[in-house]
Amino acid sequence: MRSGRNGSIRLLVVDDHPLVRDQLAQLLNGNGYRITLAVDGEDAINHLAEEPFDAVLSDVQMPNVNGFQLLQYVHQHYPHLPVVLMTAFESESLRESAMGWGAVDLLQKPFEIEQLQAALAPHHRNPRLSPALLHTGASPSVAGLSERGPIPLPNQT
Repeated sequence: MRSGRNGSIRLLVVDDHPLVRDQLAQLLNGNGYRITLAVDGEDAINHLAEEPFDAVLSDVQMPNVNGFQLLQYVHQHYPHLPVVLMTAFESESLRESAMGWGAVDLLQKPFEIEQLQAALAPHHRNPRLSPALLHTGASPSVAGLSERGPIPLPNQT
């Protein structure tokens, strides 16, 4: 994973709750991360088309484009970009689905910054993750996120 300005990791944080977004920005800014905030998956897709990122941290449960749909989009258009999902309602089936769709981890909210760092550590300094490779200028269209229709969230029992 390449670093942005001042050696910081450019992290796109996606959550539909303003308080959570603000708390994550306060926690992560200045701790080795340069944060861009997105209000949902659709907003995240637009940010991805505009600038390169080193990683994505996304909530699972969101309106419009949920975390699994965003994960699928990222893997289609930015295949080497690590995605960490986060949820307040972790279950074994949700974890299995997240990892099966290609997330590098599923963090349960609230989480410690060290948990995020541990999830992203295997991807740090990976030469395949250069900004030139990550920023492909892909269209920000959310159409066709799944040929089979929307990706349903796994049961959170």
